[in-house]
Amino acid sequence: MQCATHPNTLAIGLCVACGTGVCGSCSTRLQGRNFCVACLSSRAESAGSEAVVVSGPGLRMLVLASALVSSVLLVAALSSLGFALYMMG
Repeated sequence: MQCATHPNTLAIGLCVACGTGVCGSCSTRLQGRNFCVACLSSRAESAGSEAVVVSGPGLRMLVLASALVSSVLLVAALSSLGFALYMMG
């Protein structure tokens, strides 16, 4: 079965709402179940204030980017502290 959004890519799962195939890039999860992008959007709109938890490549990249930025800021802060202590000392 092919991905509904990317016809040249094999599907890794099915949307539980509409049954279309989803590839790794399109796979989104809500409460442990696969949804296609269209069904997840519809579900999020109808849920209103209900929290939507999404996982997949996009979320992994966001976590990786956050960790990288945090690391850079930590190194910069420690370098500044070290320089300030050196200058005082």
